[in-house]
Amino acid sequence: MKTNTFNTAIFKLREFKSHTPNILGAIIHPVQEEGIYLGILYNGEQELRRLLITCTTDAPDTQLNIDFSEHTAVGKAIDNAMPEYALKKEGYVLLYTSIQLADFYLKLYQKVNDKQKLIFNSKLLGPGDIYTVTLLEPGKYIAQNSVDKSKMKIAVTLPETQKGKPLPTFEPITLEVNATGFSAKEIKINSTQGIVFLLKAKTDVIIKFEDNNDKKGNEPVKDGRYFRWNNPNIVPNK
Repeated sequence: MKTNTFNTAIFKLREFKSHTPNILGAIIHPVQEEGIYLGILYNGEQELRRLLITCTTDAPDTQLNIDFSEHTAVGKAIDNAMPEYALKKEGYVLLYTSIQLADFYLKLYQKVNDKQKLIFNSKLLGPGDIYTVTLLEPGKYIAQNSVDKSKMKIAVTLPETQKGKPLPTFEPITLEVNATGFSAKEIKINSTQGIVFLLKAKTDVIIKFEDNNDKKGNEPVKDGRYFRWNNPNIVPNK
């Protein structure tokens, strides 16, 4: 029987970086062209695993989810074979980690005339890429694009709940990041509500917790029995 591991470290996360996926933050990259792609997963300077991705118009899947935790030494399904995936043209590769926190990133190469051409490095996000993040700890945050130094304020509050009932589910808020900065100067969201950043320019979003002035206290969830969180596998509708 498969046992799901729940990492309580998610309640302590107060810094998020778009160039490094973590348990509450994911990177989404579109693959626009048909072809054969080599993906190399890294933790810092260490190569973790190589993946083969074949992109065609008739592939059934429009999204490939890559969980770095499954490809580390503690992954449950590690073997020596190179995993192979099929992805539909103009589909998406989603990068996240379900358990571990580390310096994870992906380099994606396309085979061109028997040579491998680097087409994507998840540490260098740009136009067409998407960064999604879920903030749990209530309080004030500052989001900054370190490329152009633009900033945005984020206020996170605890949602109103009723005793014995699950937390409400909130639709994610979608923002753009372009050459002039964020599409909003400040936003207010509920804890567990996702933020989707649609990138229109070179971007390196860093979100940092500033302070907590919530009178309800520092506990992000009152009743853990009803806590719910889904991996951010959101892509825009076409």
